[in-house]
Amino acid sequence: MLTPFSAVRLLAVASIGLMTACAWGGSADSPREEAGLKQRLREAYGAFSKNNPEALQKSLGDLRNTSVAAYAEYWDLLLQVRAFNKASLANSPDKDAPDDLPAALTGRMARFVMAHREDCLGELALADWARSASNSRNAPLFRMLYGFLSPVGQRAPDMLSRKLTLDLSDSSVDKQGLEQAKRLLIETKTPQGDVYKRLTKAVLQADPDWQWPYTLVLLQKNHFALARDNLSASAKLPVLRNDLIDLLTAPRQWLEKNRSTLGTLNPELLAAAALRLAAVDAALADEAVQAARGRWSDSLRYLVLSRLGYRASVDLKPRALDYYRAAGTPPSGADTLHPIVDAEQRLVWHVRAALRSGSAEEQLLALSRLPASLSAKPEWIYWKARALRSLERRDEARALYASIARRQDFYGLLACDALGRAYFTPAAVQRTPLSDADAARLSALPAVRRAFELYAANLYLQGHREWAWAQRRLSAEDRVKLMQLAGSTGNAHRQIAMALQRRDASLDEIFPRPFAAEVAAAAKSSGLPEAWIYGVIHQESRFMHAVASSAGALGLMQVMPKTGRWVADKIGVGDFSPERLREVEFNLRIGSSYLKMVADSVQGSIIMTAASYNAGPAKAQLWRSELPGSVEGAVFVETIPYGETREYVKRVSTNIVQYFRLARQSVRLTDLLGTLAPEKILDEPLP
Repeated sequence: MLTPFSAVRLLAVASIGLMTACAWGGSADSPREEAGLKQRLREAYGAFSKNNPEALQKSLGDLRNTSVAAYAEYWDLLLQVRAFNKASLANSPDKDAPDDLPAALTGRMARFVMAHREDCLGELALADWARSASNSRNAPLFRMLYGFLSPVGQRAPDMLSRKLTLDLSDSSVDKQGLEQAKRLLIETKTPQGDVYKRLTKAVLQADPDWQWPYTLVLLQKNHFALARDNLSASAKLPVLRNDLIDLLTAPRQWLEKNRSTLGTLNPELLAAAALRLAAVDAALADEAVQAARGRWSDSLRYLVLSRLGYRASVDLKPRALDYYRAAGTPPSGADTLHPIVDAEQRLVWHVRAALRSGSAEEQLLALSRLPASLSAKPEWIYWKARALRSLERRDEARALYASIARRQDFYGLLACDALGRAYFTPAAVQRTPLSDADAARLSALPAVRRAFELYAANLYLQGHREWAWAQRRLSAEDRVKLMQLAGSTGNAHRQIAMALQRRDASLDEIFPRPFAAEVAAAAKSSGLPEAWIYGVIHQESRFMHAVASSAGALGLMQVMPKTGRWVADKIGVGDFSPERLREVEFNLRIGSSYLKMVADSVQGSIIMTAASYNAGPAKAQLWRSELPGSVEGAVFVETIPYGETREYVKRVSTNIVQYFRLARQSVRLTDLLGTLAPEKILDEPLP
C-alpha cells in the first residue's frame, strides 16, 4: 500500500507536478434510486467489456459522486491505456513494444493511484500501470512501481516474471534470481504468453546451456510448436538440431524414417521422441522407450516414464501402473539437465492409478513417495488408512482415520464412516446478535459499501475484492460481525466464505438455507430432496442468484442457456429466455428439473448425477464405461480425470449430507456414494 510519502515520490518521479484534486469516489452517494445506480454501474461495466469508450465516458458523468464512481474512471483509464498501446504499435509495424504512456495519461494514472491508495482499486491500478511500464520496457518506472506493490502483488507470477525479465536483461539478477526465473517457466501453464516468451529469451541469453532442459520442459507440456520455434541456430543441444526439428514437426514421419536404427540413436533424442510420440499414439512412444532401454539415466528414465504414466492415469488407461513401475523411484534431488514438470501431479496420479487397479501394497508404495506437504492432506491420510486396513494393520488405520474425523469435508465424513462414528458436530458457539449499530458501522466502511453496490449490480468478482479488502484491518470480533452482516443482508456467499475460514463455524453458518420457500417448491415440483438442490446451489453459485460463469452458465444452479431452453421445452415452459435464468424461481424450476432428469438417467447415483451436471452426461458416462470393474464410489470420485469435476463431486455430495443433517435426516456419505460398475455409454445422452 502507498504511504503519503511514497505517493508524493511517485508523483514526482512520474514528472507530472503536484497532485491535483480528485473528484472521484470520495463523496457519499447522492439520493438516487438504488435500481438506477445498479443500472448505471452495469452499463459502465458493459461499455468497458465491449471496449466502448464513448459509452463509458457517459457513465463517468452518470456515476460522479457515487461510492462506485472510481470504478468507471478505472475502467476508462484501462481503455485509454489499451487504445494508446494499440495505436503506438500500429503506427510502427516493426516495433515489438509500445511507447511509454504520454504525460497526460501518466499523470492521470498517478493521480488515480494516489487518490485510492487506501483502496483495492489503487493496488489494481498500480499493477496495471506496472504492466504497462514493463510492456514498454521502461525498467526504471517498472521497478519503482513494483516496489510500491503489496508483497502479494509482487509475488504474483505475472508480475514477478516481468521483474525477472528486466533484471536478466540488464544483468542485475543473481544466480538465485535466475533459478527463480527457470522455476516460473517450469511451472507456468501458459508458456506461449508474451510475458513468458520474453522471460524465456532473457533466461536463455543468461544461460544458453538451459536450451535443452527447457526443450524437455515444453515437450512435457505438449507445447511442441513452441519448443521448435524456440530453437535458435546457436542453441546448445545434445542432439542434432535438424533431427529435433523434424521430430517436433512431423513425429510419425520421423519415426518411419528412423525406425530401423532407433536402437542406435542418442538416448536424449529418444527421450524427446517418447514425449512427442505419446501425444500421437502411446504405442509409438513405446517404440522409443524400448529402443532406449538401459541407456537412460535414472533421472531421464523417471522424467519420461512417469510422464507417460501420468498421462495414461489421467486418461484412465490400464497401462498407467506399468509405466509408473518402470519409472522407478523419483529423483531425490533436482536434476538441472532433466527438470520435471508437474512433479506433484505425477505422484498423486500414481496413487490414483494404484487405487483404481493396484494392490494395497502398491497403494502404500505410491503414498510413501508423496512429499510431506501432500501426505499431510486429508485425502491421502484417508487413502493410507484404507490401504493399512486392507493389510490388517487396523490400529494404524484407526489412528489415521481419527486424525481427520473432526473435519466437515468429504474425507472427514468418510473417516467417520470407516470408524462407525457419528459425524462431528462443532461445539455450539454463542454468537452475540449483530446490533443495529454494528451493522450500520460496518456497512459504512468504504470497501463494504462498495461491495454492496457491486453485488447489487451483479459484479461479483469486483465485490469479492472489496469485501476481502475490508477484512484486512478488522479485529477478530469485527470479522465475526461482518460474517453475520453478510448473512443478514442476503450475501450468503460471503458468509460461507468467511465461515470456512473459521474453526468455530457452525453447520448453519457454513451451510445456510436462503430462498427456503423457493427451494421447497422446486423440490416438490421436481421430486428431488431439498438437500440435493441445496447441495448443488452451494457449490455452483453459493446463492448468488444473478451470477454468470465464464462459460455463460447463469443463476443459482448455473444453467447453460442452451440446456435451459431444452429443459423448458421438455417441461412445457413457453416463455423461456436466457435472462430469466437470473430469476430465483425460474432458475430453480429449470435447474432442478434438469438435475432430476440427469439423476433418473443414471439410476439415482449422486456421483454420476453430480459429474454429469458439471462435466456433461457424455463425459461422465465415458469415465464410467472405462472402469476395470465394480469400484467403491469414493475410488471413482478420486480418479475422475477432470480436477474441477473431481472436486465438484466431492463437495456436492458432502453438501448434500450436511443439508440432510440440518434437516434432521441421517444419511451416510459412504451409503450415498455407493458402488459403481462399468456401463456402456447411452446412445443419446442428455445435453
